[in-house]
Amino acid sequence: MTDKKGSKAPETDFRIWNLQKSQFIEVVFIFLLIKKVTSDFFSTFANQIQITHSKKNMAKELTPRSESYSQWYNDLVVKADLAENSAVRGCMVIKPYGYAIWEKMQAELDRMFKETGHVNAYFPLFIPKSFLSREADHVEGFAKECAVVTHYRLKNNPDGSGVVVDPEAKLEEELIVRPTSETIIWSTYKNWIQSYRD
Repeated sequence: MTDKKGSKAPETDFRIWNLQKSQFIEVVFIFLLIKKVTSDFFSTFANQIQITHSKKNMAKELTPRSESYSQWYNDLVVKADLAENSAVRGCMVIKPYGYAIWEKMQAELDRMFKETGHVNAYFPLFIPKSFLSREADHVEGFAKECAVVTHYRLKNNPDGSGVVVDPEAKLEEELIVRPTSETIIWSTYKNWIQSYRD
């Protein structure tokens, strides 16, 4: 590969560009696919509810999607008994019917990815705080909402009132419950990728 002046461009730059381009295309494809699958499912489900209920009752049960998509979605999840709030703030319990939907979506996506030659990998839930710091601009929107792990052990409270954090068990580096996957994935991928064929 040569530049406009006829000089040979560094092969490394070409390989990195190819990798980033393919990754970008995959991410866009996944986003559009998930958006279509979930949108189609919930639209169909809402239509079924409309068929089984009168318009008057329907107006009371579901916020019109044209009025507030977010509230319509929340109403639908609750009405369909897909999920409910949990004792952990910010987390929901996905109920059996909701989880069955997720399993079907996951199985279909997994089948489609594997047809293209992709394979699965699993990365840690936690990332070192330094990893997140490298992408400060990227995480600015949600950094204040991250959960931080500072210690690795609890101990019985001397007064017998339960357990407390062991002050001697402080981590050398704080861990973040990762809100996104890029930092831990790229830290690992750099050890796997040797050429544009990988």
